[in-house]
Amino acid sequence: MQQGNLDLNHDELLSTPCQIFDGVDARQISQELGLLDLVDVIPESVQVANNNLAFKMYFNPALAIARWGDIFEQIFLRLVRSDWKQQKINGQPTLISPSGMMQFIFMSPNEALCNQNDVITAGYPKGIATQLKLEANRSHYMDDKAIRTFIVYYQPCSKIDQEDSAVIPFEITYATGITPVKTSRDKTKCYPSNHTLRLIFNDPISDLSAYEAPQTDEGDDITEADFDGLEAI
Repeated sequence: MQQGNLDLNHDELLSTPCQIFDGVDARQISQELGLLDLVDVIPESVQVANNNLAFKMYFNPALAIARWGDIFEQIFLRLVRSDWKQQKINGQPTLISPSGMMQFIFMSPNEALCNQNDVITAGYPKGIATQLKLEANRSHYMDDKAIRTFIVYYQPCSKIDQEDSAVIPFEITYATGITPVKTSRDKTKCYPSNHTLRLIFNDPISDLSAYEAPQTDEGDDITEADFDGLEAI
């Protein structure tokens, strides 16, 4: 299996100042961006995916991939009546806001999820579809008419909290660069970097019902990193 954070230079990820908001402030910024409907459906959508994970653990070895697909599906189903759209862009499933000016991709992060003192990035290297979107963020930073790509980082399978299932942590971020890396198969991939905005959501959700998080053998599980040719993840 591939390992996350291959040859990743942590200092390179610190090259751009980042505005970080959490709690009420994060919701306020989300409202200003027109994203409250997205923010409000993410916890329930992730919870459904977590519940589904328990049923798939014995029959589907690709647990992380299956959960990623469930998260995307559940979010879109809750937003489709609000004029949100989904589209494959360069083969990558992407959620598009009603205005058409913001698009969202989904991935599990490194250990920095909801940690303001660490630098957020993906848990595993990404492919050309992610690279093109983030490079466009950087090259079009002065163009108000350019589509902006945001990353939604959700809690990875290994960090599902069995004791506090009502807390569904996630972040909505804006990255303006990439850090290229060589994978074990000698392919060039990338990590999102130069995040200029992090909206952190890590508050208890009182109306979420509890679920039983699955126990898995990490040595046998297939993760998203094993799907080297699947650029969507």
